[in-house]
Formats: sequence, C-alpha cells, structure tokens
Amino acid sequence: MKKYFSYSPNYGFEVHKTIEDAVLSAQEAISGYAEKAPEEDGEWDEEVESICYGEVFACATETIKDGASMYSLYSVDLNKELNG
Repeated sequence: MKKYFSYSPNYGFEVHKTIEDAVLSAQEAISGYAEKAPEEDGEWDEEVESICYGEVFACATETIKDGASMYSLYSVDLNKELNG
C-alpha cells in the first residue's frame, strides 16, 4: 500500500510511495494555479487553498466472510482491522 497522498481540485486524490512525491505533486498543483493567476487579473482561484498532502493511516480493504464481500478499515502500518 502506498502510504502518502496529495489532493488538489484539478487532479483529485493521488497516492504516492514517498512523502517527497506527495509534496512535489502538491507543489506542482499550486504552480498550476500560479500560472493562471495573471490571466485572472492577478487573483488566485480560491480552490488553491484546498491543496494538501499527508500520510495515509488506514484504508478500506475488502474481505470475504461467509461468502459475502465486506469492507473494513485496516491500518496501513499494522495491517490490522481498526474498530470504529
């Protein structure tokens, strides 16, 4: 499981193997907005404030129990189910 993420309105949620890749992706997204600012009278699009990156702690993982598909949150580091 890739452990880091970046998010921007233009590219959505992306996962990365390293924190450096996540930071780079977020910085590139900000650069895209910076290039457009002069076209919009120097005003930045407010969407830029939602760009972020971080670490994934858990993700939904499919399991099959009694022949039925179920999803539970599993810790990325511990590979164990999280309750609540």
